[in-house]
Amino acid sequence: MSSDLVLGRYRIALDSLAGTAADDTVMAVLTARDDVQQRLEDLAKQPSTSLPPSAYLELSQLDEHLRSHKDAIANHSTLDTWKSNLMPADVAWWWHLEKAIDPRDRRDWIWSSLTVATLTANLALVTDIASRFLTGGPGIWS
Repeated sequence: MSSDLVLGRYRIALDSLAGTAADDTVMAVLTARDDVQQRLEDLAKQPSTSLPPSAYLELSQLDEHLRSHKDAIANHSTLDTWKSNLMPADVAWWWHLEKAIDPRDRRDWIWSSLTVATLTANLALVTDIASRFLTGGPGIWS
């Protein structure tokens, strides 16, 4: 495949991603980027040929476009299944985009702190009640 054809396919796939994050659209983007990478590796094996600088600039812009849609790709429901089936290389960053932090998870430390405080209070209460039941005689308050 020629470099222009590979980049064109990648561009078209990215343009279709802007409208929807359907299974076939996300897979088309990821495989199109795979094809671009394969073309770059093929050209690297042939030292006499390379991409023109304009193609590298276009690839850089397309990759930035892909990164702008990282949430749609990273949060896709079947991405983990695809990764386990296809086993992309670790250097294929477009398969390993980081998921955005859920806004509800930003305050988890509050809930964790409240949970620890509540468990500590409950443990103290259980210890006090258990000691009253296990003592031999009645106390002042019992």
